[in-house]
Amino acid sequence: SDSALAWVTFRIPPDAATGEAVLTLDGQQLTTYNIQQTERIFEIPNVEIDVHQEFPGVGTLIGVNIPQTEIVQGEDFPLEIIWQAGEESPLANYRVFGQLLSSDSVIWQSDSEPLSGQRPTSTWITGEYLVDSHLLHWNRLEYSGKATLIVGLYNPVTAERISLPGGTTFVTIPAEIEVR
Repeated sequence: SDSALAWVTFRIPPDAATGEAVLTLDGQQLTTYNIQQTERIFEIPNVEIDVHQEFPGVGTLIGVNIPQTEIVQGEDFPLEIIWQAGEESPLANYRVFGQLLSSDSVIWQSDSEPLSGQRPTSTWITGEYLVDSHLLHWNRLEYSGKATLIVGLYNPVTAERISLPGGTTFVTIPAEIEVR
C-alpha cells in the first residue's frame, strides 16, 4: 500500500454563518464543525486619545484609553487600544505590543494577540471595532520621570513589525505620562 500523509490548512471565513460546516475531501466527509458567531462592535466605542493610524493590511489604530497619566513605580499600567479592522482580514495573526519607554529603555510592556488571544487579527471583519485591553508590566523598578507610550503590531513567526508610512514600526501615543 502506497500511502502518504499530506498536511493541509483550511480557513473558515471570519463572517461565516453560525451552524454546522462539513469538511470533505474528494467527496468523502471527513468531519463536521460547529461554527459560532463572534460578538462584534460596529459603532465607534469611547476613545480618550485619538490616533487614527493605519497599519497596512490589518486595520487602523483608532486611539487609546488610559485611566491615569501618573504611575507609581512597580504598579502595572492598564491600557485600552481601540482598533478598527481593515478591508480584508490578514492571513497572519499579528501580536499587539504596548510599551512605556524612558529615554533609554523599556520600563513597562505588554505583548499579546488582540483581546488576550480571543480575537486574532485573522478573525477581524471589515469595519468592526475592537477594544483591546492590555496590562503593561513593570520592567525597571529604579526609574522615575517622563515616559513615552508606543503601540504597534508584529508577526510572531518572523518577529517583523508592520511598517508604517514614514518608516516607523510603532505609533507614539500623544500623552504625557509621569512615573513616580
